[in-house]
Amino acid sequence: MIMKNIASGITVCPGTITGKAYVISNNKNINNIEPGSIIIIPRSHPMYALALMNASAVICETGAKVSHICLVSIEMGIPCVTQVKDIMKKVVTGQTITVDATKGEIYAEE
Repeated sequence: MIMKNIASGITVCPGTITGKAYVISNNKNINNIEPGSIIIIPRSHPMYALALMNASAVICETGAKVSHICLVSIEMGIPCVTQVKDIMKKVVTGQTITVDATKGEIYAEE
């Protein structure tokens, strides 16, 4: 499997995880997250905190390192990268991706 760098952002909580992406575009699909999914959210918001219970990593398009979802990911030890521009346009739910939150890099299968 060859992985290609598709995006980068700011490290919040370090770690490297490979798994299936789950793009959360609204609160209607927040309850269907399979355990181990890498959740991708548009911004930090408290409603996404429940999604962390099943997440293995978090990618946030916008938000500061001290935004709500980022702080919760740190507390839970879940790898997290924020300020990943246009990631919701580059990844689809079910796609295998790798989050290298230590480097702030996102990779997808070619």
